[in-house]
Amino acid sequence: MSTGAVSCIACGMFETLDTLSLSFAREAFDATSGTVALWLNGFMIAYLIFFSIQLITKGQGSPYEVGSKLALFVVAGLFLNTGALWMEWIVFPARDSVTGVAVKIAALSGEVSASGFPELIDAVEKEVFVVLKIARIAINGAGIVGQFSASFGSLFLIIPFLFAWFLFVGFLLEAIFKFMAITAIGPFVVGALLFNATKGFARDSMRIFFSGITGILFMAVAMGFTIAVIKEYVGVLPNPPTYEEVERFFWSGDYFAMVLIGCLSVLFHIIARQMATSVAGVLDSQIASQALLGAGGFAAAKALSGAKAAGRKGGEGLRAGARAGADLARRKIGWGGPNP
Repeated sequence: MSTGAVSCIACGMFETLDTLSLSFAREAFDATSGTVALWLNGFMIAYLIFFSIQLITKGQGSPYEVGSKLALFVVAGLFLNTGALWMEWIVFPARDSVTGVAVKIAALSGEVSASGFPELIDAVEKEVFVVLKIARIAINGAGIVGQFSASFGSLFLIIPFLFAWFLFVGFLLEAIFKFMAITAIGPFVVGALLFNATKGFARDSMRIFFSGITGILFMAVAMGFTIAVIKEYVGVLPNPPTYEEVERFFWSGDYFAMVLIGCLSVLFHIIARQMATSVAGVLDSQIASQALLGAGGFAAAKALSGAKAAGRKGGEGLRAGARAGADLARRKIGWGGPNP
């Protein structure tokens, strides 16, 4: 949730998308919660009837077991009857806490008035655009002779940082989509938690939700490191720098170090997303890998067995064909047997 006034290139768009995603997710939650609640009520009544029959006829069943199951149904009904519980107890605390931590990581210096997505982007954008300011001074101050060198050097410097910034914003949008998607199907997630056969669906859904949280944190670490390096190498220049100072900076060791860090920042953001996915779904990844290896081994064994069988049949066919050909040749040249 955004509470502070910010002004950056992506902030307005991002705040609009953030607000729309929350309202859409809440409407989708409310639209399906009634149907899921009706299903759960039917299951609860059927469960009570089944338990009563088992208790009366066979003396089976535990009052504690049925009490705990009914308590779960009641809690699920509370979440389904009002979407405010889901939003206030799960979505908002997760979003606000993780963005608050991410702002502190990414904004290593500077004042950030609130812990929201727009403020996070604003804090990052202010630091990354320092590089653009240096490039603009270089291009504007260069004469006709040095225009090509300044333009090439500026593009060489700003492209990796712009790309890293685009990745940062894009991955935050991905996290918002994950929050929105899991909230939209929240009633089904709540209902799936009550039954052993469907707990896997609920677990995987919450894992996706958790991957949005970890994604924001890892993105903040990657961008925070980028900001720290920008401060380190741009700190040798006055603020604002003159053209002569920028000209001396270009093609120096600090300049090439910044270019290298910009390229590494792109790599760090890509790795950060992979790390966030791995942290959220490491068990699924291991199970999938083991299943894939097992299936591959089984298929390879079947293919090898089939190849051996085909080889045996093919060998027998070749031997029979060779014998028939030899007999025909002997008959044609008068060796053994009459000539047809």
